[in-house]
Amino acid sequence: MLVDAYTSGQYLPPEFAALGAELVHVQSTAELMPSMPAPDLSVYRENIVHEDLVKTVAQLAPYRPVCVMAGQEPGVLLADELAGSWACPRTRRRCPRHGATSTR
Repeated sequence: MLVDAYTSGQYLPPEFAALGAELVHVQSTAELMPSMPAPDLSVYRENIVHEDLVKTVAQLAPYRPVCVMAGQEPGVLLADELAGSWACPRTRRRCPRHGATSTR
């Protein structure tokens, strides 16, 4: 699944399609972000508008996600939270204040 596949994130669906993967798009905000070109939602099996984590996870469950990626910076935190709901690889982050690396 891709979260907020705006701008450069729009280049990811064809690459996944070439590998035979089907994608679901998760929109982190109720409305598409007007400051960025809207993603082409026709290339996804579904577009899910995030309201709360429990509801979004339930809506995604039938697709049995194996990978979660942020398509653009605004989707990074939600992508990480969603990845934690399944046995998906997670983002390793470096905390700038402490220099520590953590997996959330």
